[in-house]
Amino acid sequence: MYPNTISIEVTNNCNNQCLICPHCYNLFIKKGYMTKELYLKILDDIDFLKYDLNLELHGIGEPLLHAELYDFVRIAKERGFRVTICSNAILLNEKNSKKIVDSGIDKIIISLETKENYEKIRCINIYDYVLNNVIHIADEYPSVELEIYMISVKSHELDNFENFKKQFKGKKINFNHFYASDWCGKVPFEGLATKSGKYVKKSVCPLFIHYCSIDYEGLLRHCYLDFNSENLYGDLNTTSFKKIWKSEIRQSIIEKMSSGLFNSFKPCCDCVYPFTNNPDEISVSDEDLNRPEMQLLSKIKQHS
Repeated sequence: MYPNTISIEVTNNCNNQCLICPHCYNLFIKKGYMTKELYLKILDDIDFLKYDLNLELHGIGEPLLHAELYDFVRIAKERGFRVTICSNAILLNEKNSKKIVDSGIDKIIISLETKENYEKIRCINIYDYVLNNVIHIADEYPSVELEIYMISVKSHELDNFENFKKQFKGKKINFNHFYASDWCGKVPFEGLATKSGKYVKKSVCPLFIHYCSIDYEGLLRHCYLDFNSENLYGDLNTTSFKKIWKSEIRQSIIEKMSSGLFNSFKPCCDCVYPFTNNPDEISVSDEDLNRPEMQLLSKIKQHS
């Protein structure tokens, strides 16, 4: 089984420093931009999947910072891929919105919350500007699928998010709400979901099966939560995607997950997902997909 969502991280640089993100705490070992040569090689490798794949041109960074992003989208669309980006919308002004739409983008995901929540976690006071950018896209380009990711740190804010959605009434926008996690114990912000539970699931993480995270250097990391790519199972600079995906290294990780041995390897041993207080919980339910570390699985559910 191959993934139905592949994320190509065109850059891990960002133009913001949110309190719920590793960027705020200078946790990155290094940062950079994917070269066009490597990008084309990756597209060649995954070409056989293009009709059954959601291709994301983002990772742990702001994709609009990449000078060649519009060209990257255009090339992928010409090859037959369905293409998505996820943005904080700071750079999605009228000029850039037109450029990304003209490149052929299928879907744009925006991280945006209530003004109160935004100013609490985003460390920047430009809420109205960002909101206007989003409304402009919705009004001017209704053919582009638009989704808003609403992120919170406490469950009682759900009512606020319902009110937040009302300002977009009549506009073609999908909404998803998630609780932020602590990035496997690395982000020290109060209110984030942390590892808990004394029992360990004996089931394969759906993120590992259905989602593939490729960093800007072409390395296949174990999980997008591993933002420094410290736990790898392949290098697309030297090996084909097919070979990596079917490799013994990756299969061994699946076997460990199936046996509930999440404590024996990183980053899973520090993740929120595998640990539960229910000793009878041995499979993944729909409720699991709404847990904080599963936020990217909303796209997998849509395209499975």
